[in-house]
Amino acid sequence: MALTGQTHVQMQGLGWLDAIHPDDRARTHAAWTTAVEHTAPYNTDYRILCADGIYRWFNARGAPVLNRDGSVREWVGVCLNVPGRNRYGASTPAMTTATPPSPGAVPVVAEETLTAAQVRAARGLACLSKEELAGLANVSVSTLNRLEDAESPVRPRYETVLAVRRALEDAGVVFTFEPWAKPGVREA
Repeated sequence: MALTGQTHVQMQGLGWLDAIHPDDRARTHAAWTTAVEHTAPYNTDYRILCADGIYRWFNARGAPVLNRDGSVREWVGVCLNVPGRNRYGASTPAMTTATPPSPGAVPVVAEETLTAAQVRAARGLACLSKEELAGLANVSVSTLNRLEDAESPVRPRYETVLAVRRALEDAGVVFTFEPWAKPGVREA
């Protein structure tokens, strides 16, 4: 309620799914339905549209509380913020995610947004210091520090992330985004 800004009434039934990122909604609904049908624990990750208009990653866990006869009395659960899962672009305000970047910018699809871990690994793979990468991407070292810090509350602009990505790709790094694995890096 405070997290999403939804009222209690809006969250009733499957209304809570309205706060889930559209790309995560079907998978989240399927996981929840399976847990309910099998009276089994629920554990999945998804992005929630928070009250401040920003999508953030959460790990949702729940379990049924059973009556003595085995019927479900209620479900209890928790949503845990997973800051390391925040991908640049997926954490931007929802109202601006549909806004196209500046003219001439090459779009990075939502599923291929960089993680802080990818940027750190790519810089290491390319044997670049922070100062060298900042120079190649024409960004400040402090901006690069924020980009490499998954816990940073300040997120670099789209154009900045794109400039760093291009500099790393020009240095021979390929970013990988496979549906069955965490985002990664490899040599070209």
